[in-house]
Amino acid sequence: MLKKTTVYIEEEELDTLKILSLIQNKSVAELIRFSIKKVCQSASLEEKKALKILSNIRKNSKRKTYSSQQIMTMAIKAQREIRRESTKKKARCS
Repeated sequence: MLKKTTVYIEEEELDTLKILSLIQNKSVAELIRFSIKKVCQSASLEEKKALKILSNIRKNSKRKTYSSQQIMTMAIKAQREIRRESTKKKARCS
């Protein structure tokens, strides 16, 4: 499901996108979505896991009232967990 959003870009970049859209016979929106998809696909497993954990924190914080300190603590805990798993993975590969 596509969601509408607004993105501000430099005028030169928009001009380039318009030219590319003519050359590639695609809309500017298609080019932007394709670029975003490439960036998202290139995220490492650790980054994807971190994003998932942060998304869960965000969802939970909407249901409950957390202080900014509690949210920061949860984020740091998630970061440590991901780093610990990454370190274990590197040790196994060595």
